[in-house]
Amino acid sequence: MSCTAEFAMVGVTPDELGRRLVAGAELAPGPAGTILRGLGALVLEPYDRAVGPARGALDAILALPDDQMMRRHSAIASLGTFLWDDAGRADALGRAARAARDAGALQQLDSILWTTAISELCGGTLQRAARADDLVREVRRAMGYDAENVVNAAVLAWNGTPHEVVLAVAQGALETGFGGVTSSGIAALVVRDLADGSYRDAYERHLPLVSRPFLHVTPSQYGDFVEAAVRSGHAHEANACVEDLAQRADANGSPWCRGIAERALALTAADDGAEPHYLASIDALTSTRAEMDLARSHLLYGEWLRRSRRRRDAAHQLRLALGHFHDSGAELFVARTLAELKVVDAAARVDGRTKHLDLTAQELTVARLAAGGRTNAEIGANLFISPNTVDYHLRKVFQKLGISSRRQLADRIADRDT
Repeated sequence: MSCTAEFAMVGVTPDELGRRLVAGAELAPGPAGTILRGLGALVLEPYDRAVGPARGALDAILALPDDQMMRRHSAIASLGTFLWDDAGRADALGRAARAARDAGALQQLDSILWTTAISELCGGTLQRAARADDLVREVRRAMGYDAENVVNAAVLAWNGTPHEVVLAVAQGALETGFGGVTSSGIAALVVRDLADGSYRDAYERHLPLVSRPFLHVTPSQYGDFVEAAVRSGHAHEANACVEDLAQRADANGSPWCRGIAERALALTAADDGAEPHYLASIDALTSTRAEMDLARSHLLYGEWLRRSRRRRDAAHQLRLALGHFHDSGAELFVARTLAELKVVDAAARVDGRTKHLDLTAQELTVARLAAGGRTNAEIGANLFISPNTVDYHLRKVFQKLGISSRRQLADRIADRDT
């Protein structure tokens, strides 16, 4: 079941689709019936009643031969996200990608990698998402297509592409029926707004999506909405999302879901009751692949500790957040984290990975691509900006780093990422 169209689909409603899936399950023997039944439950049933059939469907997909499994990548992503099973989803998509590669099924591999990139942004890392996006380009080159035209608005947003460019890509996707590309791009811009401390913008941008939830997709973003609502003075509007997240965590037993739910509870709790929830969030997320979510829990806990005047404890949490943001590639949160760290410890020493934290997210992305050997034209096509804009960013990078050549840039980037 694909979520590519989402709210842009025509000719059928989600409930109608769910009923067709259930009807099909009655006619399909063996694993096919189990998979259709689970997908139908995902659409039609209350969450606690849908978890069992959905888990059965994902298990049935995992038991399929490789040549059949690689055609189920959309169902894997849908079921894995619905169950908040970050590890199972990643393992299954990885296996599907290997099967498609080994079979030479490049079109399937293209779709699987694109789906992987989107999945990694929710319950994973930007580093892995960007790698999957790069692999899509390689596959498209092998198929003879324009490798640079990879329309992934969400990855563009996380990589620091200007808001207006991301919105233009998202709107273009909507006009061709790809509503899922549109909503994922907007949701990623919400995260950008949160990273920048633009909480009102994040709230106003996210409210239309949250007011019109789509199956499993929107609930996976509820943690972002809670932060945006609380920090923009709309805490009462976050309560329904907090309750929903807690109920889902009770039903699915997922540490990832529990970690997000506990963070939401911390954000909406009275100050004297927030700390146990922050600690529970960090404890749960530590065992997951959701490193960006873990980093954000450390950051929010560190900010809470700073407001509570526990400066040493705050500095410790903020340094942990900084390390996870670096390791996951989520550089867009670094400036906010460093600003908090400097408040609690103006003389704080930072490790070697923070040598050029004065680079903007866009500058850092351009720098990494240039260090990897991309030309200005290739970088521009990758980020949907002009070669002249790339040149402008590179000149700013060289100035900030005190270097004068791309070879020096490659050394500095390599040194930073070790």
